[in-house]
Amino acid sequence: MKSKIRIKKKYVVSILTLIIPIVIAILIMNGGYSIWSSKLNISGKVHLEKEETKLSVVPLVVENGRYINYSGFEDNGTAYFSWRNDSYYENNMSSNIQVKNDSSDSKNISISFKLRNDSTQGITYKNGTIMVDKKVDSGNAIKSNSYSISKSELNAGDTTTVELNYTIQTDLINNGTYIKYLIKYDVEESFGTVPYYYYYTLYLAPQN
Repeated sequence: MKSKIRIKKKYVVSILTLIIPIVIAILIMNGGYSIWSSKLNISGKVHLEKEETKLSVVPLVVENGRYINYSGFEDNGTAYFSWRNDSYYENNMSSNIQVKNDSSDSKNISISFKLRNDSTQGITYKNGTIMVDKKVDSGNAIKSNSYSISKSELNAGDTTTVELNYTIQTDLINNGTYIKYLIKYDVEESFGTVPYYYYYTLYLAPQN
């Protein structure tokens, strides 16, 4: 009987020596996978792009589908700049201008338009700013550019005027020339300040 008991004990011990390392290995693998999975999850969250909040404003029509006012398009009876069209969708507005590119003289032009706070919830926009978001000018035709907005705070129903001024050497205008502006206002929410965005793009193209 004693010999049988010893055999059984040895058998149990040998089995345990096999099982324990396997269990430990499985636990280590599960723990490593959990850490790796967590890292992947964190990395995914870090690289997610936050969707921008759209500024709820509308451009005011000047006439016949035109939203901009302009000056300086003619010089001594010659039209060096010609308005083609304006368009807008949600928080993006753009204008297309054709340029008579046969003069090396620099021309000064001004463009302006009005934006009305069209919020249906009576939101007040604050801390209004405007900046250049992107500029593509391979010919270096845009020699100078200044910009401003008339109101830094915009209550529901109020309008702000965007003013843009340029010095342009017309013979350097190439296809694909444009300048894009970012207009930003803030809204105070219960959880903090939220930026709201609007974009305006001016496209300049040589006359064919």
